[in-house]
Amino acid sequence: MKGLRIEIKEIPLPQKSSKIENLFGGGLLILIGILSLPLILIFWIGAMIINLLPSRKAVTIANEWQTIVSDNHWILKFRWINADDLTDYLHGYFDIQPLIEYRSDPEIDFFQGYFTDFRLERTDGIFVQKVNHDPIKEEVTSLPLCFFNYQTKEVEEIKDLKDYELDTKGNPDDFMISAIGDGHELQIRLKRK
Repeated sequence: MKGLRIEIKEIPLPQKSSKIENLFGGGLLILIGILSLPLILIFWIGAMIINLLPSRKAVTIANEWQTIVSDNHWILKFRWINADDLTDYLHGYFDIQPLIEYRSDPEIDFFQGYFTDFRLERTDGIFVQKVNHDPIKEEVTSLPLCFFNYQTKEVEEIKDLKDYELDTKGNPDDFMISAIGDGHELQIRLKRK
């Protein structure tokens, strides 16, 4: 086998213990198991009873606007969208992924509507993924990755990533997005010039 390197390592086996040690160790484990069985049953029954009781207090999540500031002036505000505020189709399409809504100053048409939770802020702008849908909000038509420039207030669409699963590596000035979908992997590297 040309070019193949075979490496053999010798690993010592553990020493054998005597029959008396094995008997004593096994007996000790059985005794501990028998003594702990009642405690396990008590905790299990207690947990079942607690789960049957109605919850005392409903958990409320504050959905306040968060601010993105540039040059000591707020540019964007964003907040998470409650699942109850979405149509059934959008809620089903983004089952485990929360959606975001933005407000801009000054108001920019691009920030009307929904966005995925993908957000990468830089000093010169922000990368977001917009949710484009049909007029009756029953079908997602595209999920473009876009860059909003803070200074020029312009939006540049980079690539439609509908049906892709995104993963980001790096920092805001030099990062790579790997998107998996459609039977292949798409890699987008965005680097500061």
